[in-house]
Amino acid sequence: MMKIRFSKPRTLYGQLLVSFICIIVLFSLFNGLLFSFFQSRLQKDVVANNHRALIDVSERYETHIAQLKALLNMIYNDTTVREFNRQLRSYGADEANYLSAYRISNMLRADAYNPLFYLEGIIVHYGIGDFAVDQDGSSSASDMFGRAYASPAYSHSFWRDQLSSPSFLTLFPARRFLPSSDVANEPVIMPISLKLPGEEYQVIALLNVDKAMSAFAGKAADQSIAIADNDGQMLYQNGLPEGDIPVFNNGSYHLLHDQFYWFRTTTADGLSYYATIPYATASAELRQWFWWSAAVFVCTLLLATAVSHYFSRRIKKPVDRLLAAAAGKSSRLHPAAGSGIREYEAIESRILHLMKEREEVHGRMKRHRSILTSYGYMSRIKNINEDLGEWKEFMTTETDGSYDLILYELKFRGDAMARLNIRPEHASLAVREHIRTAVERYCPGSHTFQLEHHQILTVVRDGRSEPISAMLAEVKELLDQSSAYCAVTIAVSSRFEHASQFGHAYEQVRSWAGQALPKEETQLITAPRELPETPRLSEKEADKLASSLQAGQAEAAVGVIDELLERMRQSRAAVRQYHEVAEGLATMLTDELRHLGNEAEPQVGWTVRSIRRDLAVCHTVGEYRSQLARLAETVAVALSMRTVSGEDPVISRVMHSLETGFGSDISLEQVADDLNMSAAYLSTYIKEKTGTNFIDHLNGLRMAKAKELLSETARQVSDIAREVGYLNVTSFNRLFKKTTGISPTEYRRLRQVDAEGKTG
Repeated sequence: MMKIRFSKPRTLYGQLLVSFICIIVLFSLFNGLLFSFFQSRLQKDVVANNHRALIDVSERYETHIAQLKALLNMIYNDTTVREFNRQLRSYGADEANYLSAYRISNMLRADAYNPLFYLEGIIVHYGIGDFAVDQDGSSSASDMFGRAYASPAYSHSFWRDQLSSPSFLTLFPARRFLPSSDVANEPVIMPISLKLPGEEYQVIALLNVDKAMSAFAGKAADQSIAIADNDGQMLYQNGLPEGDIPVFNNGSYHLLHDQFYWFRTTTADGLSYYATIPYATASAELRQWFWWSAAVFVCTLLLATAVSHYFSRRIKKPVDRLLAAAAGKSSRLHPAAGSGIREYEAIESRILHLMKEREEVHGRMKRHRSILTSYGYMSRIKNINEDLGEWKEFMTTETDGSYDLILYELKFRGDAMARLNIRPEHASLAVREHIRTAVERYCPGSHTFQLEHHQILTVVRDGRSEPISAMLAEVKELLDQSSAYCAVTIAVSSRFEHASQFGHAYEQVRSWAGQALPKEETQLITAPRELPETPRLSEKEADKLASSLQAGQAEAAVGVIDELLERMRQSRAAVRQYHEVAEGLATMLTDELRHLGNEAEPQVGWTVRSIRRDLAVCHTVGEYRSQLARLAETVAVALSMRTVSGEDPVISRVMHSLETGFGSDISLEQVADDLNMSAAYLSTYIKEKTGTNFIDHLNGLRMAKAKELLSETARQVSDIAREVGYLNVTSFNRLFKKTTGISPTEYRRLRQVDAEGKTG
């Protein structure tokens, strides 16, 4: 089968056109991704806006129900209403003063006809005498519920049975009622009844739920809305699709079901609100935006292709004339009329001169390129001072050929150098001279540089493996004799062929030198190795280390450190990994001293700083263990002295945080972060030390402050709730009642009564 092969266009016009098309395709892909992103965002916005609209409706409806509850409670506890109930109970229906019923009707009229309540009526139903009063008058309950407010679902017997119900405030499913006034359409009414236990009368509000929902809808006017109580009973629905309400996943507030978007929200009173919109409605805007974007994209693509063709042709013509000049077919070219490209004219005037000088320039660049490149890389690697002249001469005389780089990293032992009274920079010069002598004897023509006081670099030109190996063996034997004063790592690079690779060669040996093991002897590294993952303390080990230090148990803390160092030794970790882990442990240990605050002894800080300086120059596992053990013992002793004084620093910090921050959104995780502990460990620690968990301490402080404010101020309960750290007044009321057995309002009233009794 013949294969179709696509070759890259070799003409300027073809490449320009392909380049333009590639740019067009790139921007087209970008626009496609952008369109996909905005389409997703727009769809999310549609869902979020509809859910927000449902939340707004639920909040307005919840507020309205709360207002009706307050209204019913006020009517229920009205003196006239209660007095008339007393008369019925005491004298019977025949002897009661029905002038009170007239007053009750007058009182109900103002609220029943208030357009902001959306009520069809308010009824006070007395069980004794089976008597009912509404805003228009009074009659027997059977007449009131059989004629004035007739509904198959809510008959006279239904309301009579409700008088024996133990419920307090009840919302009943909305049904159609025969209104008391002459209205053509039967309104959809949701009855709301209030009855206190032990009483023989109830107050019923007939909410015109259609009017209320129309007023509350706002942005949700296009939605079909339903309301259900905590038992799943449907209280109201308007225009929902046929069938059962779909099941929402935990935490989900919307889903797509049978070509409808369903939304759900639940309010604090336990009511669930559902809304639906057709999927076609939600996606109409997306489809419109898609077709507009597609039309604009196609037009842009066609226009861009035409412009690409025009500019490719326009650029190609002057280039054809320049090629003719370069080929010697013309000593002077005249641009075509209307080209307008002055740069091409300038190139044309110089092209013949450049052709004559080309060979000369090429030769000059060939002679100097390697020198300039080598010197440039070396200058960027380090700032060479005293060897600069020798380095220039070395690179100028030997510009070609292969070479090897050898890096010597010196790590002087501070205590040993102090005993010899020799500065590290002076000692490194002596080491360099010994190395230089050995290198020149085995590899003549090589050069050794002093980069830093701890770094020496040797460049071996055209070296053979045997002399280099012999030289390294002698240097290693020499350096091993001084291992008590200086640990040396020797890294030998791969063979490189050009001076321009000098920078890469240096980076290679520097990286290999960092893979050295923590040993006393001089180490020779000629190939890289895969370093293990740097071990870390687990959360359990970190908690054990912190608790051991807090308890003054230095041996237990050192045991945790030893286990970590042993894991590093078994995994053959490099010295730089030991240094990284040691710095992390030192920081963790030092942070524990923060618990002492300003009470830490000055000598503790001096000792810690001295140990950390010694830790920075460690080179063996034993040295790291010794310094970390010293640091752990110092910290443990300092903390144990605080513990002996009788005050637990951790509990003190926790209680201080609670006392100063109980009015904010404080949490166990936040306090644990401040103490550099895990939340689980701190929770167990507080329970063990105090016998009470963190949240009980916090709630206790908040409730104590709330009682104080309720007793001594006249501020609103909601303001007091926010001041003691509760953003939701419902949560505050619930916890206050759980703690004291009564509500905040009742607590304030009882305190006022006690105060008046004491003053009286």
